[in-house]
Amino acid sequence: MSTTSGKVVKSVFVDQLSEGDRFDDLFLVKSSRLSETRAGKPYMLLTVMDKTGEIGGPVWDQAEERYPFCQAGLFIRLKGVVQSYQNKIQLKVDNLCAIGESDVNPADFMIASVRDL
Repeated sequence: MSTTSGKVVKSVFVDQLSEGDRFDDLFLVKSSRLSETRAGKPYMLLTVMDKTGEIGGPVWDQAEERYPFCQAGLFIRLKGVVQSYQNKIQLKVDNLCAIGESDVNPADFMIASVRDL
């Protein structure tokens, strides 16, 4: 991730993520939902996206406090690692923070057709 003319430049896209990769990048929240473990501890199921696809995973720490920053349509910066769960990759989020819409390039998050318009 770097900055160009005041905007944070996205450097890692969803389709480039593989198991074991560490990430620290921007994503658009597609959906989020608070839930509880069997023991009653809150966690958040988070799905994020960019122009190449989507990926999700649980947020275990401070789920209730972080939930307001993870509403659909908001931009967030995520740090963590990609892991495998039930033969599918998912994010293990270590940290997240809100990013203002004016700080990102919207083209990094809009799915585009590979066909000529």
